[in-house]
Amino acid sequence: MPARFDKYRFTKRTPLSDDVFNNIFKDIDLRITSLEDIKKDWQYAVDEVTRYGLLRIEEVLRPSFEFIEQKKTEATETVSEIQTLRQNADDMINEHRDDALTSISTAKTDALSSISTAKTDALTSISTAKTDALSSISTAKTDALSSISTAKTDALSSIEQKRQEAVSQTNSALLMSRVMAFFFGGE
Repeated sequence: MPARFDKYRFTKRTPLSDDVFNNIFKDIDLRITSLEDIKKDWQYAVDEVTRYGLLRIEEVLRPSFEFIEQKKTEATETVSEIQTLRQNADDMINEHRDDALTSISTAKTDALSSISTAKTDALTSISTAKTDALSSISTAKTDALSSISTAKTDALSSIEQKRQEAVSQTNSALLMSRVMAFFFGGE
């Protein structure tokens, strides 16, 4: 709006009357009224831009949020698979341990039976049978422990591989989220 100071200026000869002041106040009031209307229009425009901006932000960020949710679901599934593998490994270890204990028990029973039978034959036969039985027990024990160790190593290796895959997928999702946030104005 152009300035109207000259219209409002008083001089020594300006009469101080109702007409002079009423005309000045009328002009000022009309100017203020038009500014108030502009303010109303301005507020509507700000509200519209804000609404559009929020819709646009949602459009841009929604795919990222959906991607993160998908990766979160995949990571949860991977963790579930790892837990299943861990349980299977525990079951295998327990099964092999039970088999080993059965083998040792059987070998021990056989050895004691051999010792009992050989004892009646002669002292030399007892000594030979005892040595054979202890050797058989040692071999069975070594085989069982080797089998358990192999099963344990295989299971742990499989679990570690699944864990590394889950960590890699999670890191990829986080990196993608950070890149999306960087490009679209996030922290």
